Order: sequence, then C-alpha cells, then structure tokens
Amino acid sequence: MGKIIVIAGLSGAGKTTLVNSISKSLKHANINFKVVNVGTLMEDIGIKNKYIKHRDQIKKIDVKLGSNLRELAYSKISKLRENVLLDTHITIENESESRFVSGLPSKTLKYLRNVAALVYINAPSEDIIKRRNTDKSRNREKQDAFSLDIQRIVDISALAYYSSYFNIPIYIIENKNRTLEKSIDDLNRSIVNILTPASSL
Repeated sequence: MGKIIVIAGLSGAGKTTLVNSISKSLKHANINFKVVNVGTLMEDIGIKNKYIKHRDQIKKIDVKLGSNLRELAYSKISKLRENVLLDTHITIENESESRFVSGLPSKTLKYLRNVAALVYINAPSEDIIKRRNTDKSRNREKQDAFSLDIQRIVDISALAYYSSYFNIPIYIIENKNRTLEKSIDDLNRSIVNILTPASSL
C-alpha cells in the first residue's frame, strides 16, 4: 500500500497549482503517485447522483449531505494502492452563513490509515483575496482578510491536533505572490523526502 500525503490550504492559497506543477519533477525522480482532488471527486459523485449541478454548490448543501459525499469520496481513496497526493481542505467555508465545516474530519484519517504527512500551503490573506478576484473559472468565496486569518488559525490548529494524535509530521509551504518557483521547489523537496525511503537517498 502506498503513502498518502494530505496537501491542504485555504481556497486560493495555490495548492492545486503547486501540486500540478511538481508532477513532472516527481515522475523524473521515478516516484509513482496519483493526484486526487477531493473536491473534484465529490463533484463527480454529487453530479452523478444529482445532488448538485456544479462544484461550487458543495459548500452550500446540507451538512449531512456534504458529509455523505465526503465519505463516498474517501471510500474510493482508501482503495487506492499507489502513493497519493491528496488535494483537499481542512475546513470549508460558507461566507453567507459564517460557518466552517471540517473538510478532513479526524475519523477520515483513521479510515485512510496510511497518511504519511500533512502539508499546508500558506499564503498571505491579501494574496489570496487577489487570486480569488482574478480567478474567473470558479465562483470563489468573498471573504475579507480577517475571516481568512481566522480560518487559517482553525486549519493549523486542526493540523496540530492531527499531527500529535496520529504521530505524523506537518510541512508548511509559504506561497507568496512572486515566489512561485521557490514554493514549487520547497513542496517538491518535501514530497520527495516523504516518499523516498531513507536507504535509497
């Protein structure tokens, strides 16, 4: 069974961009892996079952239905045998209701069992707001800097608990504007370190 690396961050922090950017480097290093975006997987399941019509509806549906979608998605992930880069959120925000819902409940980590590391992609709130405003492909949340700062605290607090309880390391990658190449290098180095056995380094 392969290892699972959870890669999380606020919406707009750049985690999906970074994950997609390092794929070629990992393949050149002969590291076998599969990238799984939990939101995309939930979208596919939700549309197939006619719960939603598009991805951005997920965060606005009933909490219980959202949990069911997440359970179905993680059930599929648990059956994978290769290394997995799991692109997900620690919390999911709904700005109209001022609430955060867990995107990675602790029982999910127990269910997956082979999570090797937690990686948090961090970016300044001002950078996130600019990215959300310029991303026309998604209906991004309209949060102010204060709300983003609060959500970041909630995210990192949850990660600290997971790290302590499950005895797995946390890597924090800074992804500020104009430092994309450095962020890619930092994430690539971290993932190679996690997935490459010490004896083969």
